[in-house]
Amino acid sequence: MASSKNISQNKDTVSIPRHFLVDLAEVPIFTAQVYKILLFLLCRLDCNRYTMVDVRQVAETLCLNEDVVWGAIYELEDQGVIVRGCDIHTSDGYRFCLGDRYLR
Repeated sequence: MASSKNISQNKDTVSIPRHFLVDLAEVPIFTAQVYKILLFLLCRLDCNRYTMVDVRQVAETLCLNEDVVWGAIYELEDQGVIVRGCDIHTSDGYRFCLGDRYLR
């Protein structure tokens, strides 16, 4: 069973803490495109390990310009929603950051 404080996925479902979603909905500066890319990333990233993001694939899948995708990723990173880093499996990737503001 997935922890109620982490984003997790399996083959067909994604588990996301409610408070995380409420906090995201309250961010006034996110555009519709940022939310669209966020929804896509919720199905790809988790909180425990870094995962590479293929910006070209995201752009093609969502019918967006790569610059728009990069801008959204930078915005999500600036707001502390995702974090860029590396681990033993990924040299340059992202993961969701559920800091204290999301762990209620």
